[in-house]
Amino acid sequence: MSSKMDPDTSSSIVDSDADEEHNPQSSSSTAPSPYIIYGKNEIANDKDDRVTSTVVVMPRKEENWRDNNLILTLGENYFENSKPIEGFLSQDERSIRNYWGNPRKFTTPSDRDVKQYGLSVDKKYVKVPPRKTILTHTEEFIGLCKGILANFNSIPSLVASLITVNVGYENVYFSRCVLTITNNSDSCIFLEAGSPVAKVTFIITGPMEQKYKDVDALKTLMNTWNVETLVTINKN
Repeated sequence: MSSKMDPDTSSSIVDSDADEEHNPQSSSSTAPSPYIIYGKNEIANDKDDRVTSTVVVMPRKEENWRDNNLILTLGENYFENSKPIEGFLSQDERSIRNYWGNPRKFTTPSDRDVKQYGLSVDKKYVKVPPRKTILTHTEEFIGLCKGILANFNSIPSLVASLITVNVGYENVYFSRCVLTITNNSDSCIFLEAGSPVAKVTFIITGPMEQKYKDVDALKTLMNTWNVETLVTINKN
């Protein structure tokens, strides 16, 4: 469901001949102990001239980094089912597209909602009805090479708001995370674009054999990303 990061075919993106001098944890060196947490200083970002990390996050917002995790924020594109469907086949692209319908965007609030709920006129929101689910994505693009695991966790304020967030991410891809967000309450809930939606911790689980090579190539993937990615089944 995203742009594939294949070290065998995407040489402009992944550097399989990375210099071991700059990659002390390469496959030829002693494998690191399992479950070492990657801190914010080890993560590459979109300001690097050359990506020298096995973890890439773009765009990088310094205020969202903690010592051992990253706060992911909510994108402004989403799908919402608006018609009753008796059933559909899981992991079938045609069925999934039929269920979710056409993509939508978060919008600025009405004057009524600004006054009634205290929303900001210069922010964008989606209004999730009671017991309903939307399909959306993170603002951030994440890319991981071999040996790194992304572990996602909930935001406590969303848990307290009776919101459930499920995160979908392919470790061998560079893309935004796919999200389903469910309103478990009996009230409508407004979600703000750019607000915290999940936390991710990057963990070393084995030898790291490749690195991301070219920031421009990654930025090209970011610029060509399309919301239809959320409902596309990658068969590779």
